[in-house]
Amino acid sequence: MIPITRTAKKVHDSVLRNDDYYSFYDDDLDDFVEVKRKTPTLEQAKAFIEITNKQRNYLIDTCCGRLKYDFDEGERLSQEFDKYEKMALDMRDVVFTESEKQGLRRVTGELLVPAIFDRIPETYDYISDLDDDGAMFKSIPVVRDGKYALCELDGKGTLRTDFIYDNIFRNYSASINCFVVERDRKKGILHDYDLEVIVPCEMDEIYAQSDRDGIIPFKKGDKWGMLQFDTSTEAIFDEIEIRNEQPARGKIGDEWFYVDCCGKPTKVKDKFCFTSWFDIGK
Repeated sequence: MIPITRTAKKVHDSVLRNDDYYSFYDDDLDDFVEVKRKTPTLEQAKAFIEITNKQRNYLIDTCCGRLKYDFDEGERLSQEFDKYEKMALDMRDVVFTESEKQGLRRVTGELLVPAIFDRIPETYDYISDLDDDGAMFKSIPVVRDGKYALCELDGKGTLRTDFIYDNIFRNYSASINCFVVERDRKKGILHDYDLEVIVPCEMDEIYAQSDRDGIIPFKKGDKWGMLQFDTSTEAIFDEIEIRNEQPARGKIGDEWFYVDCCGKPTKVKDKFCFTSWFDIGK
């Protein structure tokens, strides 16, 4: 079984503690290396963003059939991207202060959030935080008078939620762009795209995703629930079992159930939907 030990908060805090270092795969060493980030020049930052967008758009267009894949062109774009990645350029957004308030700019200078909030507790990395479709987060946590909200990255400070949360942090362990929200010592999960509540803010704990395509367990009292992508069960299981390359199961009383595509328990194994394919412990 895949152990349920790490919480989403522990993963988040670990990422931020190590965020000054950049990790990438070095073909020459045939291994991952970790180096301290370097401040880019404006020209380097613009060039890295340009080649990143070109490479991603090319791969998307070829995967969707809009272009026929050309090996030489794909290799050229890959080598150009690798050249900049090995520079370990710090492509994180920049928090700035004006009149004792904080705002946010892209490393190339583009205004994302004006300086109107007490604090911006985290930032994004333009390179590593792009998803497989080339999309970035739409919103970012901001703080005012000790309360958290989500603000749109539109350069205007447009709020997407009210300041009603005691904490909001990005769920780094999730395979979708989402946030863990906390209110009155309870936790839930909001999807960044449309702020859909995919786990209600009623849980005692949100755990880390089991692997890169896997399941996010959560707990309410002594009951367990599971989230995969944007489909969630209710917290109804006395025990859950997440196994690598096997259907996930939940126990209610003395009976074990699989989970269907709607997040409902089922006894029919052929209807299972929730599973974990790639154990990160391998």
